[in-house]
Amino acid sequence: MVCTSNGCGWLAGYEVQDGRLYLQNLLVGQRQRFRRASSDPELDALLGVGDGTPAPLPVLNGVTPRPFAEGYLRYEGIGMRLDYSGRLTLGHAGPDETCQPVFELEFSEGVLQAARPVEAP
Repeated sequence: MVCTSNGCGWLAGYEVQDGRLYLQNLLVGQRQRFRRASSDPELDALLGVGDGTPAPLPVLNGVTPRPFAEGYLRYEGIGMRLDYSGRLTLGHAGPDETCQPVFELEFSEGVLQAARPVEAP
């Protein structure tokens, strides 16, 4: 959900295909720059400083972000293979709309090592 409670400013959608982790979708919040202009107008123009324009987002795996909602841009169908090592916890929103962890995936350099249910407390 896009809301002000997302302090990171982004939401990512991942997929596991053939035991590998991929970034599929990314929603990025952008806000206006609040940095002051420097004494170098060329640098300011390059960075978009002073006019309130956010810096452009990069193309990811050939995918250009598109406007989604006010202040947000969305990448769809990125299909970028990730070399992430660590754990991802999958959750489910319960009837009271709190997220309950239900499954944990463990990766080493983007390769799925383990998948296990999370036991309820």
